[in-house]
Amino acid sequence: MNYIERLLFLRNEVDTLDFRIRWCLESSFDFAQAEYRLLSWLHFAVTCYLKQLVIDVNLKRGSDFPLRSRLFCFKSLETLMMCFSHGTGIPKIPPSIGNSTSGFSSLKFLKMISVRVD
Repeated sequence: MNYIERLLFLRNEVDTLDFRIRWCLESSFDFAQAEYRLLSWLHFAVTCYLKQLVIDVNLKRGSDFPLRSRLFCFKSLETLMMCFSHGTGIPKIPPSIGNSTSGFSSLKFLKMISVRVD
């Protein structure tokens, strides 16, 4: 467990209003490990009462970055910005996202750059 993971773990679901990740996977020696680490940070982040989430990832050229559906299932989020350079982010959006009882019931601002929704 690295420093950031320990910090997020010790927060123990304390409310976090703003969470931003800016990461360069393009220069990672172990892409799979870096991808896992980034996804684990996002997992910790969504357990908090987030209002704003910013994901800015520089991918390896032509690569895809899958985002798990849990990222899209919390009601407190008001702002979501996703930017993927040199590749494509692929969010796995659950079918219930349009349901008013789950998903983005509070979302006011959405910005996606280099994102493909399947």
